[in-house]
Amino acid sequence: MQKKVVLSSTAKAKLSDLLEYLEHKWSGKVKDDFIRRLDQSVIRSPIIPKVVLSQMKSKGSLNV
Repeated sequence: MQKKVVLSSTAKAKLSDLLEYLEHKWSGKVKDDFIRRLDQSVIRSPIIPKVVLSQMKSKGSLNV
């Protein structure tokens, strides 16, 4: 089953700023390497369903 990662608008803006910085201050290759590593990190990370997160928040187990 294919999963989809949903970013908040703040996370999208920060990621966009970071990618722009990497490309302009370093290089396109550095930016591409970062994207590849980020993709691999997301693939390896366990995905916690929203239901579990909301239960953790309501029980006080998660401070977000």
